[in-house]
Amino acid sequence: SVDGRGLERVVGEALAEQGCRIGVAESCTAGLITSWLTDVPGSSAYVDRSVVAYSNAAKLALLQVPAALLDAHGAVSEPVALAMAAGLRATSGVEVALATTGIAGPAGGSAEKPVGTVCIAIDGPLGAVRLAYSQEGEWIPHPTYEEGDDSTFEIVVAGRRPQRHLREQR
Repeated sequence: SVDGRGLERVVGEALAEQGCRIGVAESCTAGLITSWLTDVPGSSAYVDRSVVAYSNAAKLALLQVPAALLDAHGAVSEPVALAMAAGLRATSGVEVALATTGIAGPAGGSAEKPVGTVCIAIDGPLGAVRLAYSQEGEWIPHPTYEEGDDSTFEIVVAGRRPQRHLREQR
């Protein structure tokens, strides 16, 4: 929490104060981040939309993720997370778009991308960032939404790019 307020309230207040709307594109989190953000009364002032794009077909159709990107990197990758956020921002007009993709498990992982691999991207007024981390062997939806919104907090509230788990900026 920040000053006794939950992070979801702090992020929401910052979005509202700045006149920003957020859209969330979720794959592995399947709507959990949006649920968390909308638990705050009045969140309709800043939460614009949510897309659960679990399949590659949904990522292509709803978020305009290029097929070549999915083919080259796979759905669980930082470039695809960034494309999901950029696609949602471009098609919706929101000021901030957050995207998650990952392998929640309990099965489906590989040596290269084990269960617990999560890629998060945020595209907003300060540009875009891609983040990735892995909690190998753990089922991760709740840590993901907390981590994703912590990064949103840093970008939206503190006006800086997140340093934790930062892989690359564009």
